[in-house]
Amino acid sequence: MIKDSIIKGKKILFICPRFFNYEKEIKKELEQQGAEIDYFDERFGNDFFNKSIIRLNLKFFKTFLSNKYYLNILKKIDDKNYDFIFFISPETVTEKILKKMKERNETSKFILYTWDSFLNKPSCKYLMKYFDKKYSFDKKDCKNTDIKFLPLFYLDKYNSKNENRNFEYDISFVGTAHEDRFFIINKLKENLKNQKLNSYFYLYLQSKKIYYFRKIFDKRFKNAEIENFYFNTLTHEEIVKISNNSKAILDIQRDIQSGLTMRTIEIALGMRKKIVTTNKEVKEYDFYNENNILIIDRKNPFIQKEFFDKEYEILDEEIYKKYSLKKWVENIFE
Repeated sequence: MIKDSIIKGKKILFICPRFFNYEKEIKKELEQQGAEIDYFDERFGNDFFNKSIIRLNLKFFKTFLSNKYYLNILKKIDDKNYDFIFFISPETVTEKILKKMKERNETSKFILYTWDSFLNKPSCKYLMKYFDKKYSFDKKDCKNTDIKFLPLFYLDKYNSKNENRNFEYDISFVGTAHEDRFFIINKLKENLKNQKLNSYFYLYLQSKKIYYFRKIFDKRFKNAEIENFYFNTLTHEEIVKISNNSKAILDIQRDIQSGLTMRTIEIALGMRKKIVTTNKEVKEYDFYNENNILIIDRKNPFIQKEFFDKEYEILDEEIYKKYSLKKWVENIFE
């Protein structure tokens, strides 16, 4: 007999930033496990202007816009009684709003999950006291705290089990061109070309304005040309198609981040495919296998052709189940 989910019949207020539709997939999984969900974007705006206010941490404008946005949400849910209030990686909600939420939802359990490190989103650290349960994908942020470590997950649509053997690319990458990703990929292109390895890189920028801004102010963009970037996001289905046509996938985490990216979990476990990563912390995880995972130096990236010669080695089935979205949700609400 299959045991009912702990959230079956529960009401959940789910607040999460829009991020490549992952918020939709999480909402869908919560609903599939029987919960009733009200979802709101964590950010008060996703256009260039509002994102600039958030990223530059212009406190007066950020606080004013955030309080206005969340007070409107509180009006919309004024007659609701939630079992859980679930935040993912908050960076705009203020302490004032969280206090109001707790006053109005005295019996609700407040849960927080962060998929960004505190070094990247330091404001999140000061909101911890308002949550009953806290989780982070970053082991370093969990040390000497009551924050539980919980890695990210893969979506079912990535569970393709690497059945394709006719690869168009030896290695590919699809992702936002943040920090030093362009610098690393630009260096790797020559390395791969010299070894006659086929590659595909889809470096995404939110707008051409951001390209010109970084071209002027970011020395790592010194050699960047506008044709090196794409300004439209790909769907999960399009990303899966590119990944299926690749023997291995490149992963470049933020330099200040030790937690594993979603890409690492999706590729190494969901798609059961080889991955090349700049994150040396992957060695500490139960699915690490040097045949499947190659760690490179982000300052001097180099990939040996021999890494592509051997097939991906299958792991214990329980490890794959452990990192699914279904299991991740169960762990959050256990």
